[in-house]
Amino acid sequence: MKIFRDGPEEEAGKQRARTAMKMKVDVLNEGTMVSAELWSILSAFRGPDALSSHGVKTATTCNVRGAVGLNDYGVPNAVIGDDPVKLDAELMDRGEKVAGTHFAMHYQNAVYALQYFGFVDEDGKRKE
Repeated sequence: MKIFRDGPEEEAGKQRARTAMKMKVDVLNEGTMVSAELWSILSAFRGPDALSSHGVKTATTCNVRGAVGLNDYGVPNAVIGDDPVKLDAELMDRGEKVAGTHFAMHYQNAVYALQYFGFVDEDGKRKE
């Protein structure tokens, strides 16, 4: 049973996806600061594996995804989150346990990587 649609549009999309994945793998395999920073952002895209609060996952992944310009459920140019640098402190103020977790390290590194690549400024605001 075939579950995927075929056609020129899907084939072009698959080719773009393969090219994008190869580019990411090439950068990651370089073993440079750039590859480490890219890995930080990619790791934070998914969010934590297990936390009691869904709010932590939503807040962190949404900020990282929005900072690089990912659309919000297909809405073009939607900014999902807008202040990744200050988010960890805000979550701690609300009693959400983020600091000290494995994902908190990924998230913190991703925030710095977003600045390193120029996606956000030093205040954590998304650059257009």
